[in-house]
Amino acid sequence: MNLSETFSLMHKINIIIDEEETGKRRVYGSRIEDLGEKSLTIAAPYSQGYFLQPRTGVEYKASISASDCSYVFKTILLKYIQQPIPLWEISLPTVLQRQQVRSFVRLDVILDIRLEVITAGNPVIITRTKDISAGGLRILLDKPISVGTKLNFFLTLSENDYVEAAGEVVRVILPEEEHDRYEVAIRYSDIKERIRSRIVKYIFKKQIERRRKENDYFEE
Repeated sequence: MNLSETFSLMHKINIIIDEEETGKRRVYGSRIEDLGEKSLTIAAPYSQGYFLQPRTGVEYKASISASDCSYVFKTILLKYIQQPIPLWEISLPTVLQRQQVRSFVRLDVILDIRLEVITAGNPVIITRTKDISAGGLRILLDKPISVGTKLNFFLTLSENDYVEAAGEVVRVILPEEEHDRYEVAIRYSDIKERIRSRIVKYIFKKQIERRRKENDYFEE
């Protein structure tokens, strides 16, 4: 693959932080500011008002989008440049792993969700999401729920837009602090493609809105 076709000036790039202990994923947005023979210079990765703390010599996971997919790769922070604006010099990747956009994108967002557990009595749980994707979502609960639990859910995307599908609990993360809630991962088990497409469309719309806000920050 010709890297120059994928990496270009001002192209959006993400630095991905996966926290093994909690299972949380944080994505920090950036863009390519300069191209070298063996390295890239990118804007300091930024998310929700905070810059990612630079750690020179550390290997990071990164992603960059193409027209119909995303590429994931490993890179090393070679140098942190603080002035006149914060920049990272990172190594060019030797291997790019192709991922379909649909399976890759996850959006941190709080949405109302109503769940009906498929057991005797069909108990109803009303809560909010932590994040959503085209393949599943994560919710927060005051009480634990068993892995393997099957349920139907009604997810509110906006005031006049909701989607309905079925899912299965695939992971439960215990609270870190006394007053924290359980984090529950649900995989879609029965969802119509038109419903999945609506979720993907919603995610992309919100990502575009957030990137515009980040771009406004960088341009200030």
